[in-house]
Amino acid sequence: MKEINRLNDLFVRYLIGTESDGDILENIVNAVLNDAGFEYVGNLKIINPYNLAENENLKESIPPKVMLKQKLKMLKSTC
Repeated sequence: MKEINRLNDLFVRYLIGTESDGDILENIVNAVLNDAGFEYVGNLKIINPYNLAENENLKESIPPKVMLKQKLKMLKSTC
């Protein structure tokens, strides 16, 4: 098995990028906030526009709905 660079953004999205990983993400965010002297947060909602591939040989994709919103936003900014 090939070693994965833990600093890669795909690894981070895989680690904490799904609804079931909300507890892990909340713990990480609160640890950073606590270290910086800020208050804790709770009930984080993960909004992930990417479909992460289950296999390393597959490419990730962006759902059509998200792509359409991005294209409309670009069109509005050019008008």
